[in-house]
Amino acid sequence: AFRPDGRAVLSGGADQSVRVWDTQTGRQLTLLAGHVGPVISAAFAPGAAWIVSGGDDGRILLWRLVGNPSPVTLAQTDSWVRSLAVRGDGQWIAAGLDSGAVLLLKPDAAAAPLELPGHVGKVNSVAFAP
Repeated sequence: AFRPDGRAVLSGGADQSVRVWDTQTGRQLTLLAGHVGPVISAAFAPGAAWIVSGGDDGRILLWRLVGNPSPVTLAQTDSWVRSLAVRGDGQWIAAGLDSGAVLLLKPDAAAAPLELPGHVGKVNSVAFAP
């Protein structure tokens, strides 16, 4: 996932970390550790103030890139988190799960996630319209 200005990219790995990379120098800018399994998906928020990540530990974590680096757990599921997307205004996060459900979450964790069941099998991709 690219930062909105294109100057950084996210990666999530089997080493249970999320990394932010400078796209011009290739230098690692940030290392985020907090998952207890491989990280499968990550996405920047508009403005790049925070990112969201998910993986096979079933956790959806929000990381603030300024201030407190500790992750906030937005959801703990019983299913792998395959895909994440952040709406253009940053007010919603969508997560595609191995269970066949899509979760809609608020980044401030003020409301319980809304579950949209219906797929038979894994949800490999979620997206918001621009």
